Amino acid sequence: MVGIAGSTEVGDNVVIAGQAGPVGHIQIGSGSRILARAMVTNDLPPGSLVSGAPAQRHQDALRITAATRRLPELLSTVKELGRRIEELEKNLDSVVRRSGSGATD
Repeated sequence: MVGIAGSTEVGDNVVIAGQAGPVGHIQIGSGSRILARAMVTNDLPPGSLVSGAPAQRHQDALRITAATRRLPELLSTVKELGRRIEELEKNLDSVVRRSGSGATD
């Protein structure tokens, strides 16, 4: 391992893409790949693939991005389901009132 500025230790065969870099006293394991513009703030185990700021496993970052893009669609679906529930509750209230008004004791 080679020390950089006395604070970061970088293992063998590490690839650090453009505008990416480590922040603080951390260790980057051998064979790790840091994608462009990633800000590494924690130690990375050997063979890591990270992206983002702060850096996280690339697979996790892709999942978060995909989920974030779906939020407007999901919000719309939740609102529609809320409207349907309100309508069903109104219908249920009217059925209960009708069945209660015609009952004889």
